[in-house]
Amino acid sequence: MGGASCLVPSPAAQHGVMVEAVENHMPQVVVIDEISTLAECSAARTIAQRGVQLVATAHGNELANVIKNPTLADLVRRGGG
Repeated sequence: MGGASCLVPSPAAQHGVMVEAVENHMPQVVVIDEISTLAECSAARTIAQRGVQLVATAHGNELANVIKNPTLADLVRRGGG
């Protein structure tokens, strides 16, 4: 099974690249390094609604820290869907 990677020109562009990757390449899985902004969380929801599996990292010492982060909490609790 092959894979493709999409380069992100700047951190501010990550959410757009996430959605563009799904629209242009129709992947089964998208892997994101460090999801942290509202725009990236919105893009993650868009990806999930299109049936694409998303694997992402987020900063936190433990899962409780991520759940307490208001930007990420909804993604963690509901899986982005």
